[in-house]
Amino acid sequence: MNQNRHPTKAQAAVLEDRHRTEIGPNLKSLLPEVSASTLFEHLNERKEGIDTMDQSRINSSPLLAPYAKTFTDGVTIDSALLSDLASRSRLYLIFIQPRSGSTWLCELLKSTGTLGNPQEWFNERFITNTNVRLDGKPPKLRGTADINAYIHDIVEETGGTAGVQLSYWHALALSQLATAGLPMDKMVQFYLRRRDVISQGISLFKSANTGYWHSYQENPEVLDEVSFDKQGCIAKIAQIVNAEIKFKQMFANCKLAPIPLYYEDICAAPLASLQSIASHIGGPVPQALPATELVQLRNDKTAHWKSELESDPQVMDLMAQRPGF
Repeated sequence: MNQNRHPTKAQAAVLEDRHRTEIGPNLKSLLPEVSASTLFEHLNERKEGIDTMDQSRINSSPLLAPYAKTFTDGVTIDSALLSDLASRSRLYLIFIQPRSGSTWLCELLKSTGTLGNPQEWFNERFITNTNVRLDGKPPKLRGTADINAYIHDIVEETGGTAGVQLSYWHALALSQLATAGLPMDKMVQFYLRRRDVISQGISLFKSANTGYWHSYQENPEVLDEVSFDKQGCIAKIAQIVNAEIKFKQMFANCKLAPIPLYYEDICAAPLASLQSIASHIGGPVPQALPATELVQLRNDKTAHWKSELESDPQVMDLMAQRPGF
């Protein structure tokens, strides 16, 4: 048996710590009241002192420390440079939720050969390692330790059409690292989410407890060995709903209206979805669905999990608090 199929005790401790810090001890803490005052409130305005942010402050921030560790030659994003790149390139953002088909969508767009390679370029796990992911190279493999050079390299290597996927927390981190906010209004914005949040929460629970996130990984059968944990699944559903609420307020504060994308629609009509995205970006519209190596991670063995969760009062309360579609 493969000894790496389940988390080690150390990995399990990390997962449990992340579960505690990200999710919280109860549902009330999972869905705190979102105030009008938020770190995103001035995202598109110049932040006082951001361009002279103390390096020790960045290093001590759990959110920013991975970027400081990676981009030792320059961790502050030059907003003017980013605006210039946006003015002479086709740049787009895909705001994402976990387990919403973002990797498959990235592979579809990349496989067209004309719509860039919209990965999670700023995912802390990606930028701090040396593994190629879907043909994307992290900073160390590019030989750069400057965040602006990294951004420029990504845009140039894709012929001027480039995309990036951002979770709420990655968008928050970049906004704090930019000298004058992120010029998101100069980029096409999409928002990828999933209508069936219960199945999404189950998927997130299983991946978080096995480390199996994508179909290109080995040993997919490890997902079948996860035991049902009702409160664990509810916590993951709450994590997703909480991120949806945070995104909603971010969009309102920044006056953004991203184009909605839904996992279920992409699964039902991948070519039509791809054509619509290409039209919005302004790139060549594909006439056929490109071949990809990824497959959807579906598992009908957890149907009874969903049935039990659907009738749970806590889940029903979470469903009622989701932002509309």
